[in-house]
Amino acid sequence: MRYLSIPLIVWIVLVCCSCRHSTGARDGVRIHPFSEASHGLSAGGRGSDEKSTGVHRGLADSPWPKFRGDAHNTGQSMYVGARTNAVKWSFVTGADVWSGDVYGSPAIGADGTIYFGSRDHKVYAVRASDGKMKWSRPTGLNVTSSPAIGSDGTIYIGSGDKKLYALNSKDGSVKWVRKMPDAVVSSPALGADGTVYVGSLDKKVYALSAGQGRVKWAFTTEDGVWSSP
Repeated sequence: MRYLSIPLIVWIVLVCCSCRHSTGARDGVRIHPFSEASHGLSAGGRGSDEKSTGVHRGLADSPWPKFRGDAHNTGQSMYVGARTNAVKWSFVTGADVWSGDVYGSPAIGADGTIYFGSRDHKVYAVRASDGKMKWSRPTGLNVTSSPAIGSDGTIYIGSGDKKLYALNSKDGSVKWVRKMPDAVVSSPALGADGTVYVGSLDKKVYALSAGQGRVKWAFTTEDGVWSSP
């Protein structure tokens, strides 16, 4: 499958509040290996880690918390869009035209922070007011997945490095990482109970607990899953 060429510059025309610049730390990362024997697939139900950690449920109450905007994937916003084509600012990713393409769609947090991934292997948090970077989080390969923001501010996003990441929205630090058998180019969706749903190129759709990324169940399809739930 061949991608269409996307400009490496992210054009944003939103004005929201700004936040302090910070850089996420990499210490204390929980990486969960994929294992049919160890993750305990079940037909459903809430993971025990969610009960113990008190994870908040569902999507963030923000202007645009996920790919296509809401749990129903309407692609509609209650906000008035740009009235002109004037560029307020731009943000450049990558070292060159090939490495900095942005394929995913941005998500917007409750405080107006804009989150997105790039082919330069990074996830970014950018201030909407002036386009200044708050933090960036490196992954192992291209990030073409679009992020989903949980009601507690957690950023869920996939990467071509065969991992699904749960990031702290404040500083980009890693809450947990779920290793998958193949790349995650699908954009995650969140259920009302906080369950994270995402597809993988290993031909499966997964349901994972938000607290620790435990796999609740997996459904096998006939080909790699590029689409988003």
